[in-house]
Amino acid sequence: MIGLRVITLVMIGELLMSNKYIIRRGDTLYRISKENNMSVDDIIKINNITNPNEIQVGQEITLKNPPENLGEMPIIVKEYMPFIKEREGFRSFVYLDTGKLPTIGYGTLLSPSNRIKMKELFGEDRTKRLVAGEEGLSEAEASLLAENDLKEYVKTCKRMTPGVGFDNLPLSLRRHLVFQTRRGCWTKHPKKGSPNAIAAFMNRDFGKFEYEMTDGRGEYRDAIKNKARGIMRHIDEFVSDAWDSGYFDPINKYGFRRDQKTFKERGFLGEITRDDGKIMTEMSVGVEFDGKEVDIPTLYTGMPKDQLDFLIKGGDPRNNEALMEGAEKRAKARMKMGKSPFYNIREDAPTYEGQEDFNTTPILGK
Repeated sequence: MIGLRVITLVMIGELLMSNKYIIRRGDTLYRISKENNMSVDDIIKINNITNPNEIQVGQEITLKNPPENLGEMPIIVKEYMPFIKEREGFRSFVYLDTGKLPTIGYGTLLSPSNRIKMKELFGEDRTKRLVAGEEGLSEAEASLLAENDLKEYVKTCKRMTPGVGFDNLPLSLRRHLVFQTRRGCWTKHPKKGSPNAIAAFMNRDFGKFEYEMTDGRGEYRDAIKNKARGIMRHIDEFVSDAWDSGYFDPINKYGFRRDQKTFKERGFLGEITRDDGKIMTEMSVGVEFDGKEVDIPTLYTGMPKDQLDFLIKGGDPRNNEALMEGAEKRAKARMKMGKSPFYNIREDAPTYEGQEDFNTTPILGK
């Protein structure tokens, strides 16, 4: 699996309190700046970074101290609002979300309960004009509505993670869970929700969790297709962050590859049970590439059924010339493109029709 530096929950808490951050695989200064409400230039100056393109996995950087008034804000707002705002985007006037529901501000649905809250905050007359699209919200007003929503979704997340303890999860995962809950898909409802994905997360079964979240046949994908399709672009980040956080135990799932250093992943075809009862995900072999021996998987998307059956029956891939030829051809083509020959969640997460951004439907107001 991905070579990573596992950070314990205690270390993560200490880093957050001291405004420190550990660079993870796939991080960029742009992404870090967005998640921490900073500019890239701020991070470069604070940390004396000479080349922003050469940050290293495991490197510790310092983030800007929060402004004084931020310390007076509820912790729930400090931890989640920047994440929500960056993903939802701001709309002053009422618009229809991808589920055709009237929405305003930072993705706040105009539900009966939220309309009552708007009346409490802005008065009945102004609320009527806002709902009718005659006036727009300011960003400050939109923040108040979003914060009201946020508190309820955090409570929901806590109820759904009794065995794990929501507050004990890494902050990155808590943010994702709250966001997915807010979008209406992270729920145990048997028909409209994703109980299988939630169960896999709770059981720390990364293979099952990744399948339910990223595969086109997965339960969570189906839940989203029927709701807010725009959030598909955030699921792969959720899965990747879940793995990098150290929440899932990488060692006990599929074991090591031949080099005894990198972990096996779920592979292009997922878990496949052989006739002898063993699980295979990659079935890697060594081949020569540019004068060096490299490991490649012999299980890959689109492989002929007879070759797959050969492996399921316990066959050695090196004894099947056609199988080796197909696997080697595919692997070398990926490596020439600069990709790993193996499945990687960051490179190979599936794309789907309807993967458009949020807030692309017509505005009702001006």
